[in-house]
Amino acid sequence: MGSPHFYKYRSLKDYRRFLDIIVYKRLYASKYFELNDPMEGVFCYSQDVPRSYIDSLRSDKRNTLICSLSQNCDNGLMWSFYADEHKGCCIEVEVTSKKWEEITVEYKHNVFSINDSTSNLLTDVLGRKSVQWQHEQEVRFIRTFQSGQRVTPYVSVKVHRILLGVKVENKDVTFLKKLVGLIDPNICVEQIRRDEVNFGYNSNRK
Repeated sequence: MGSPHFYKYRSLKDYRRFLDIIVYKRLYASKYFELNDPMEGVFCYSQDVPRSYIDSLRSDKRNTLICSLSQNCDNGLMWSFYADEHKGCCIEVEVTSKKWEEITVEYKHNVFSINDSTSNLLTDVLGRKSVQWQHEQEVRFIRTFQSGQRVTPYVSVKVHRILLGVKVENKDVTFLKKLVGLIDPNICVEQIRRDEVNFGYNSNRK
């Protein structure tokens, strides 16, 4: 069985960032404190857990790079929130870098609770989000570095396919197919149809 494919929803407004993915075959990984959810990585802990352990965990969070991907390419909310209201794209990739740890996010009603210091819980803390985010079906690739260490904030990927949103104009679809084909003819570029997007209804209107 081949490597699983994941999806990156993004806008097409900044062509340079879009082309950076296609040309250099890489995805940018944000620092922990750059993430948009203020509850990201929040945890509680009992008084029995040593303060030094908690301080170390917080330091590791600050020194962690995170690349967020989705397990699906058809979620209407994701297209609206992250792909410029269906005027952007969703890029199907295969992660080729071996230096990043893969985490499948779990969605819970409670923040993570630490009751002892017997294991490294960084992946548990960063692998939990509120159920309000469950539509993302997120998979994360993380890499933790030492303070002062220089780490390239990119995850190497192979780009398989680019899906263009239902609101991308025909002239732009034609242009992007031509442009991407000149860069890498092995990348498939197509426009997703409205009936292929899950808007949450039992059936999408034609």
